[in-house]
Amino acid sequence: MVQSKEIKDGMQVLCKDGNLVGTVDHMEADGKTIKLKRNTTGTHHWLGMDAVASVDAKGAHLKMSADIAKKALQASAPRSAPAL
Repeated sequence: MVQSKEIKDGMQVLCKDGNLVGTVDHMEADGKTIKLKRNTTGTHHWLGMDAVASVDAKGAHLKMSADIAKKALQASAPRSAPAL
């Protein structure tokens, strides 16, 4: 299981097919939610730690494809991490 301390600011978030989903802005204080940097439309998104399969030098790798990852992104800060 991936620990929140493994997620670093500026780290790339990649879906399981290797496509870039976003870049980590920071971990929320709850330790369960990743806040991504603003996208091209200027919007932040959030993603639950339970979506992360692994972390390596390339970034945080998600358990899901790009299509599913885009649906899992939250457009507002969740009260708790979204379940998959």
